[in-house]
Amino acid sequence: MIPARPTATHRLARLLPALVVAACASPPPVQTPADGRSAGKPYSVNGVRYVPRAQPGYDATGTASWYGGKFHGRRTASGQRYDMNAMTAAHRTLPFGTRVRVTNLRNDRAVVVTINDRGPFVRGRIIDVSRRAAERLGFRGHGTTRVRVQAIGGQPAPTAAAAGPPAPSRRPVPVFQTALDTALARPRNTRTAWRDPATDSHGVITPLTSPVAGGAPVCRNYRRTAVHGGLETTYLGRACRQADESWRITRENPADS
Repeated sequence: MIPARPTATHRLARLLPALVVAACASPPPVQTPADGRSAGKPYSVNGVRYVPRAQPGYDATGTASWYGGKFHGRRTASGQRYDMNAMTAAHRTLPFGTRVRVTNLRNDRAVVVTINDRGPFVRGRIIDVSRRAAERLGFRGHGTTRVRVQAIGGQPAPTAAAAGPPAPSRRPVPVFQTALDTALARPRNTRTAWRDPATDSHGVITPLTSPVAGGAPVCRNYRRTAVHGGLETTYLGRACRQADESWRITRENPADS
């Protein structure tokens, strides 16, 4: 089946950081996460008003859809660029930065994604995931599937725009996790570019070992280049896949050490 195509209204709602709120109404206060960051501005679509708010313990079942190449590189409602290869998703009211576990109820596959966009605005759909997330959930070729969506923890993770200076560490900063997950899901010697606007650094990740077929737990070696302040450093590392399909670095050292 061809993946479900968003309507024109759906596309407009996803791409605008803030939509026009009814001028005659006094908007209710926006609930914010405990760390004080905004949950996002109220907005209206098709005459329906949505008020983003913190929702600890969020647990819902419904239909998931996905969006891909048509929106790749465009601004999301959070202000971030949409990356169809990243583990992100759109939700109507969860705060930007919220991490949720999405379980495909048709095959029991599960992934963790970060909310950085608004939507979907189709009756019965509760989340719109990236192309990469749809691939991992096993429904990219079907367009939609039945899912369970559960918020992880009580605090949303900071988005790239909200993240402060990283703590001194030789490990990648949190915004780098998405690029690492993408790179280590690809074949050996495939180059994946990464960029961290919070530190103005960038580089390339290249897996040095082949993935294991069948989705079995696995660790992979990789090479990472990092360019910062005009200087380039090469690191050799090893990461292991976790239960939520993210990759955790177990070691990483400069190549010349």
